[in-house]
Amino acid sequence: MKKRVLCTASILGAFALSGAIVTSPSGNEGKGQEGIQKSADRNHNTKWFSEFNRGLSWQLELPVAQFLQSYSFVYGNDEPARDPKSWIVEGSADGKTFTKIAEEKDVKFDSRLQEKEFSIASSGSYRFYRIVFTGLAAGNDGFQIAEIEFK
Repeated sequence: MKKRVLCTASILGAFALSGAIVTSPSGNEGKGQEGIQKSADRNHNTKWFSEFNRGLSWQLELPVAQFLQSYSFVYGNDEPARDPKSWIVEGSADGKTFTKIAEEKDVKFDSRLQEKEFSIASSGSYRFYRIVFTGLAAGNDGFQIAEIEFK
């Protein structure tokens, strides 16, 4: 059973949406102090840590569809080998059929806890936003990210 994490803090930059839910459709929620909820707590000093398998995913479910144009990552405080370097961003109206709206390959971060913003190439109004991670900085078995925020 997938764990659903209700986000009462803002996960959408300046937009605070009560009822936004973060999950890992791939089943990689993490545990305890480094669970998936830490990827959306607006605290750069916490992180989501999980085992990595190709296709690890993070999903945002909004109470209503939103037109979002960008997103940002804050990389974790340690272990650069765990950083995501390649991923696909998808949008969906119903949570079942997804459309690729952005993709990044071979992204490198210069420092720990650095925030980096990315544009959504094919913006649209979606209720579900999903990020499928396809590669890590050093092919490590562990994955980490401090924050994910859509704007």
